[in-house]
Amino acid sequence: MAMTAPGLVIDDLREREYTPYEKKQFYRLIKHRSLRGLLTIITTQLTFNDLKTRFDPDTASLIRAQSGDWFCPGLDDMREGVRR
Repeated sequence: MAMTAPGLVIDDLREREYTPYEKKQFYRLIKHRSLRGLLTIITTQLTFNDLKTRFDPDTASLIRAQSGDWFCPGLDDMREGVRR
């Protein structure tokens, strides 16, 4: 269902250790949705460097590339503002 839903929200992607299997499946999900132009919203308090550490550089880069102007690095609270 997550692979084909027109919209997917992954709320609060957490800072924890992910298994190699979880990392691989997460990358496959994001890549699949990206290639098909399906809306994917990910909320997290992780920085770009945290994403590279928790997953891998390819996954972090894919998320960053897909976020476009809506990537808000360094904000502790999204209510502080969004760079658009």
